[in-house]
Amino acid sequence: MARGFFLDLCAGTGAVGLEAFSRGAAPVLLLDKSRVALRAIEGNLERLGLGQAEGLRVVRADLQSWLTQAEPLQGEGVAYLDPPYEERRTGRWIDALVDSRGLLPSGCLVVVEHRSGHLPEVGVGAPAWSRRYGDTTLSAWMAGEAR
Repeated sequence: MARGFFLDLCAGTGAVGLEAFSRGAAPVLLLDKSRVALRAIEGNLERLGLGQAEGLRVVRADLQSWLTQAEPLQGEGVAYLDPPYEERRTGRWIDALVDSRGLLPSGCLVVVEHRSGHLPEVGVGAPAWSRRYGDTTLSAWMAGEAR
């Protein structure tokens, strides 16, 4: 993985963001609103000896609120979004991340995990690519390239 930021949004256990961190991504943000998820992330950080790791940040917040308050990022990076499949705001979150006036610099990848056959409804156009893995599909958009 190339150096750059990695946002693990709706992080759950933090496994995806921690994998990105282990491969050189920095800074890495692990964001989730669930206390249960945050306890899992903290447990994983402790087991891996990363409790005080520089470049790794854990935030408890609702993604919608965080998106409206976060400062725009600089440089290259990836936003990975893995909301619950039933989440109705997923399309709105994708639009906010991909929007050329938004949080991410143009050209950053926005990867979204969703149920196969149920592409989130977005206003930014079709994904650049999708890969199906059984019941799960990963779809990706490029920030700043709304169509």
